[in-house]
Amino acid sequence: MEELSEAAREVITSLQALPEAPELQRAKIAIIGGLALRYYAPGFRSTKDVDILIFDRDHPICTRNVQAKLASRFPDKFEYVREPVSYCLDIPDTTKVDFIPQELPPYLPVDALTLEEVDPNHLPFLSLPHLLVYKINSCGMRPTSDKKKQDAEDARELVDILSRQGAITLDDSQKQAVLSARAKISHVVRDVSNDKRPKLVNVALAYVTQKALYVFSIVGGRKAEPL
Repeated sequence: MEELSEAAREVITSLQALPEAPELQRAKIAIIGGLALRYYAPGFRSTKDVDILIFDRDHPICTRNVQAKLASRFPDKFEYVREPVSYCLDIPDTTKVDFIPQELPPYLPVDALTLEEVDPNHLPFLSLPHLLVYKINSCGMRPTSDKKKQDAEDARELVDILSRQGAITLDDSQKQAVLSARAKISHVVRDVSNDKRPKLVNVALAYVTQKALYVFSIVGGRKAEPL
């Protein structure tokens, strides 16, 4: 997890150091997906990339532009790799980073920090309830049964964690996202829960699965020379 966390810190500090993109400092940012899951459930399962949601409700962020600016400003750290290639090739000493377009999640988390508020030493992971709902939604969007099952298992693990903290409370946006996803995942829930915890697993379902055309990779990590 430390390698992926370091990659996330590299991205955040580089974004904060982009003088040509002051509008990004007002954008909100959150780490979602497998790395966020690992933060809340260490050792539950491995993950290979970093998923970052960056958004601005008033001025939508173009993730491709963000990637282009980072690759142009910090060529020793970042590069573009077309997605089909990135999934087929194992590029040594790199970490794949996906910027998630803000129109893909079922809703945008209002409590996310702005980029300028983020301390890179305290990564802005999506909160547990949001991550649960994102996982549930994601399960309904997945094209393959294996991926659907993985998201359902992730959701069940998050439900268990939240249940140990007390009652699981969802706001209106979260409830709507869950209700929208339930019909698509009912068969997956039955398979994963083995009829033991269907209600718990039904509580959530969302994380963005659709990726942008280009995958953003971090090259060299800490080995990159400071500017």
